[in-house]
Amino acid sequence: MKTAAAFMQICLKALARTKVRSPPHDSSDTRLPARAQEKMPAADAIAQIKAAARAGRRVLGVDGFKVVPEGHLASLDLILDLSTRPMTHAAAAETAIEFIAARSADDMLFEVVIEGAGVA
Repeated sequence: MKTAAAFMQICLKALARTKVRSPPHDSSDTRLPARAQEKMPAADAIAQIKAAARAGRRVLGVDGFKVVPEGHLASLDLILDLSTRPMTHAAAAETAIEFIAARSADDMLFEVVIEGAGVA
């Protein structure tokens, strides 16, 4: 079961990477989503979400990672995908903040996907 979940996680991450890159011919289109460049503690992720909301950018998702001795462990229950949900920017930000707050711990890091953010 863990192997299947790990494989699915890898597939989802690969799919997400293909969807978040802006086309090479036009990097000025800020409507395209991009992944945050770094994993960060819950407080920093929430601050990033609030800043995005103030700037009028929509939060498209959050990925959580458990810090383990071997590195970072991803899990399907630590993924929040808001990219296809019909909701306001404010509702998406609030949902993302609630998701992070419910999973916040010293051994957790988060990546936030924000519409129009720089490409990693």
